[in-house]
Amino acid sequence: MCVMDGKIHCSPEMEQYVVGFVMQMFPLAHVVQCFAGNIAMEVDAPGVDLGAVFTQFELGKEQLRIADYSISQTTLEQVCRRGRRVT
Repeated sequence: MCVMDGKIHCSPEMEQYVVGFVMQMFPLAHVVQCFAGNIAMEVDAPGVDLGAVFTQFELGKEQLRIADYSISQTTLEQVCRRGRRVT
């Protein structure tokens, strides 16, 4: 089950580096959508410390040219919708 969703807006030329940055923190993450600097990812990371994740993003924000980002826990409704799409 996916426990977090992430949305990141960065310069288009930095997309691959931003995805790599997230994958270093969460090897089980996967890209849902990536277009024109807008990246949506799902992360399967039970027990993750969200404070530590925000700290890492803030530290890498300038270097990776991240304009903004959001990280949220997946809702039960989102989990159910994804389950229906997969089956």
